[in-house]
Amino acid sequence: MRLGSLVFFILSAALGLSAQSIERPYIFPIFPGETNTLSGTMGELRATHFHSGIDIRTGGRTGLPIQAVADGFIVRASMATGGYGNALYLFHPKTGHYTVYAHLESFHGSVKDYVLQEQYKQETFEINLFPDVNSFKVKQGDTIAYSGNSGSSGGPHLHFDLRDKNHNLLNPLSYGFKEVKDQTPPVVEQVAVKTLNMDSRVEHMFGRQTYRVRRISNGRYTIDKPIPVWGLIGLEMFAYDRMDGTNFKCGINQVEVTIDGDPIFTKEISTFSFNEQRNILAHMNYEVKQITGTRYQKLYVDYGNDLSFYNTNSANGRINIKEPCLHHVTVQMWDSYGNASLLEFTLEGKSPEPISRQSSLFKENYEVIDNTLILFSERGEDSLSTLFLQSKSSVLYSSYTYKDGTRVFLWDLRKGLPDSAWVCGVALPVNFKAMVPPEIPYRFYSHEMDVYFPAKSLFDTLYLRTAYEVNDETSREIFTISKGIYPLRKNITVTLKPQQSYQNKAKISAYLE
Repeated sequence: MRLGSLVFFILSAALGLSAQSIERPYIFPIFPGETNTLSGTMGELRATHFHSGIDIRTGGRTGLPIQAVADGFIVRASMATGGYGNALYLFHPKTGHYTVYAHLESFHGSVKDYVLQEQYKQETFEINLFPDVNSFKVKQGDTIAYSGNSGSSGGPHLHFDLRDKNHNLLNPLSYGFKEVKDQTPPVVEQVAVKTLNMDSRVEHMFGRQTYRVRRISNGRYTIDKPIPVWGLIGLEMFAYDRMDGTNFKCGINQVEVTIDGDPIFTKEISTFSFNEQRNILAHMNYEVKQITGTRYQKLYVDYGNDLSFYNTNSANGRINIKEPCLHHVTVQMWDSYGNASLLEFTLEGKSPEPISRQSSLFKENYEVIDNTLILFSERGEDSLSTLFLQSKSSVLYSSYTYKDGTRVFLWDLRKGLPDSAWVCGVALPVNFKAMVPPEIPYRFYSHEMDVYFPAKSLFDTLYLRTAYEVNDETSREIFTISKGIYPLRKNITVTLKPQQSYQNKAKISAYLE
């Protein structure tokens, strides 16, 4: 387990060293020498990507002068209605780094004239220019542009990126900007514990349970009662960093998880590549984020997640508990300025017992979590369920029963995809059609639709379900693909085959995103 850089970081914090004490090759891009505040930091969890730099607040104003942070030259100037909006890219030969200044209102000086001339020449507002390296040389402190609110900006601010020679992202706060003050440690709000195979349980149930943490003091948190678990489980955490003087939820760059004193998972975001960005959908619990908006980060490396900034045990951070005893868990977090928080709680190994609580309200009589089909019956009169797999049938016994009599049946889909199920006297058309592998291209054909999955379009195996119906009131055809929320690395291609009489009223209900 390679924890060298994390150990150095901890020792630096213990000795009173911080990002402020590192050599400072750059000045701050807005009002250098004056106190500034941020609304976003590198590594922050966004909807489809990790935040690539820092967002510098401008007090709701535009038109503030932006300065070159070091000697160099402008290598790119772009204007767009989305994304970074108006942006400048500089190269700095002394350090070999690039800097990016985005969401600008306007450019300054000769580069402003150059961009305007090219817009007229090409007859377009949106433009992407790569001037000769000798065309626009700048000195440290030169005004190069003015802050704005262009592109996909939620309000006036400057987005500032720092990149290496290969355009891998670096953390600007590692370069000692005294203008940003921060003595506020990260904040933890909730922890989730999830079963990772069919035989696992959390509080004697299959699935996922959430727990609100209690704040003991500044930077210290706990969960008051031991959490009963059994088998293979994974931890998730809803946490973020606060910076002095703001209420924005910024990113936490370093996390370490231990169980009984042994490190099992570390995350350290000091650099990453744009090519890795889509993996954030596997780093977060994507379904929970889509349903609730809350971004839980997984404290284990899930299948298909290729991010390079983890160090884990041999189980990729998963925890396997198969003995009846207590296990002490710590989750330590550090922000870019060395401010630390500590969460401590206990997992209690407890073999599954009868459930003494009422069942939750289920959206449907079945659902899929990872590789497991879950069947529910509120009738509770029969402990048997029958699955039909083509011409064969398999009998299931209930895995557990709630206090109100609701029975739960579990089936490992890797053993076969059922066409339908008979659960306590009720027929369920589960509509499984195919097991789609994540690595290779896959085509699904049916009478109603064709679906093409490019290679590596999925993070993990997808158990594809499709359905087709006609709404009698609207005469609209409804094509359903999947019944769950799954992230995609790449777009899939769906070709619908509407019937002739309905072909102008086709509607697709797709849960793949």
